[in-house]
Parts: sequence; C-alpha cells; structure tokens
Amino acid sequence: MHHNVPTVYDLGLMLFRDNIARSGRVKDRLLKMILSLIQKERTGEVINRGLLKNVTQMLIDLGVNSRTVYEEDFEKHFLETTATFYRVESQEFIASNSASDYMRKVSGRIKEEMERVAYYLDASTEPKLKAVVEKELIASHMKTLIEVHYFFLLIFFRHCFFPPPNVTLLPHK
Repeated sequence: MHHNVPTVYDLGLMLFRDNIARSGRVKDRLLKMILSLIQKERTGEVINRGLLKNVTQMLIDLGVNSRTVYEEDFEKHFLETTATFYRVESQEFIASNSASDYMRKVSGRIKEEMERVAYYLDASTEPKLKAVVEKELIASHMKTLIEVHYFFLLIFFRHCFFPPPNVTLLPHK
C-alpha cells in the first residue's frame, strides 16, 4: 500500500468538494445560507443548530485531513460578518445605554458566541471568534467606557468631598 495515495473515500470527498461544493453556485449559496442562519440566531430567532453542525462538519470533512475548506470557504467570512455585526450593534447599544448595561450585554454576547462554538462550529474557531468579539465589543469602546466611568467617579467624589449647599451627607446627632 502506498502512503501518499488517497483512499477511495478521500478521492470521493475531493471530487465532491471540487465539482459540487466549490462550484460557484453551490459555494456562494451555502455560505449565504450559513451566515443567514447565524444572523437570525443572533437576532433572537430559533434556528436548526443540528443542520449547521452537519454543514460545518461537512466543510471540515471536505478538507480531507485539513481544515482548509472550512477555514477558506466559511470561517474567514464568518469572522468578517461577526466583526461587522458587533461593530454596528455595539455602537448603537453604547450610545443609548449605561456602561454597566453595556457590559452586561457584552458578557451575554460573548457567552452566546462561545455556545455557538460548542453547538455547531469547529473548536479551532473559538480563539479567533473570541478575539473578534472582544475587539469589537470591548477594545474598540475602551476609551468611551473609561471616560463614562471616570465622569461618574468625578461626580461621586465631588459630591462626597464638596457637597452642594444644604445637602447633608451624614445624619445629625
């Protein structure tokens, strides 16, 4: 048996990958379908996670001992759309909510994305996804979050050390 000769199964996967899964119409439609389902889930709709798990597993299998099909045909686009989604959502949310509400939202979103990895994405996506989400939700807004907290701390300390006239901070004995 030759070590570099692919098995019949692997040859079948390669033929399916090259002639069907990576054909223009199928590849584009499959990517749009996957990204659309994930977008729907992010906006609160219930989706068929089992279907997504099967599709992402198929992309991994089509790589025949590598993750190149999964990474090139899906993961790269998924991470880009994730960054765009959270860039827009975070700008809208931080503009109309308190810093503490924003941080609660961030915590929930990070948890949701990690659940996505557990349910239907490949484990190798987790660190990449976490980096994208943390960049868009936290790092990009760090200055705003610090300024908001700094502003409220200034107000708090000002009222503690320099109370306005007619305001008593401690009860009279």
